[in-house]
Amino acid sequence: MEQIVYLNGSLVPRTVAKISPFDFGFLYGYALFESMRVYSGRVFRMDRHLARLGRSAEVLGLQLPDIDFEKALGDTLEANSLTYARIRLTVSLGEGEASPDPSTCKNPTVFITASSYMPLPDAAYQKGYRAVVSQIRHNSTSPLAQIKSANYLDMILARSVAKNAGVDEALLLNEQGYLYYNPYL
Repeated sequence: MEQIVYLNGSLVPRTVAKISPFDFGFLYGYALFESMRVYSGRVFRMDRHLARLGRSAEVLGLQLPDIDFEKALGDTLEANSLTYARIRLTVSLGEGEASPDPSTCKNPTVFITASSYMPLPDAAYQKGYRAVVSQIRHNSTSPLAQIKSANYLDMILARSVAKNAGVDEALLLNEQGYLYYNPYL
């Protein structure tokens, strides 16, 4: 069965879903996301995830569309016949002009995906994870440090560092050399 995604109010097959190349989430990473676990068909702590999304939207000045996110998440799970899953809600500023001017964006893009959750095997917990300290630093003084934005380049680069070092994970430090911790996430 082909994966069904939610895009701007419609459930569509993954292969049919299209997002504008002028979407600010694509052009500039101007988007937020929440990844959530689903147990027995229920999104774990959905209220907290949606509240964080709202707080993050305020930081960016992103006006969330007036939709029932809870229903959209449920509809996406149901369309994919999933009861134990990982579901991701992404909201971008939407389509605008190619210049970085947020005022050119009129309608946010809402995109939801759901997939089966595959927990780590018990052996992974027995073996543990090996990690390195990445040279990539998080700027804890940035207003972006308090939100879950679609600009995940620090994390992707840190994962590449780990992979190149032959380990499982990379630890990130802040600009002061302390282990990076984001209390907002």
